[in-house]
Amino acid sequence: MSRKIKLVIFDLDGTLINAYSAVYRSVNYAMRAIGFPPIDHDTIKRTVGWGDRHLIERFVGKENTAKTLAIYRRHHKEALKTGTKLLPGAQRILVYLKKHKYKLAVASNRPTRFSRIVVKHLDIKKYFDYILCGDRVDRPKPYPDILQKILKRFSLHP
Repeated sequence: MSRKIKLVIFDLDGTLINAYSAVYRSVNYAMRAIGFPPIDHDTIKRTVGWGDRHLIERFVGKENTAKTLAIYRRHHKEALKTGTKLLPGAQRILVYLKKHKYKLAVASNRPTRFSRIVVKHLDIKKYFDYILCGDRVDRPKPYPDILQKILKRFSLHP
């Protein structure tokens, strides 16, 4: 009998990793750089998940987004190397699934370059057969485009 589940797709933030410390530091670095007040940790945590452009725009408005986002991204590529950790049990489940021959993928709204930094820093790239990020699809999550593209890559149906 063949098993029904062939592919397991994970999000990164809040599912496999905790990067809130890095996001918090980078957001507030950018806020200070443009003369805006800092944002508290809980507000930032509630705003994460729709991509960094949305995150920054929410705090500075459309007119200040491009400049602030550039500052945020420069800082964030370094902050991720010290402010990111695997959630408890994440590595154990990845090892188990790989050992049992499941295909594994990531579907993250985090931009590709930052996802690459995270998976390299945490040494988890070896577990994944495919990583797809929100900047590589027309409509990121919550739209299904990213999941549909991953399924197509593996010639699978939901």
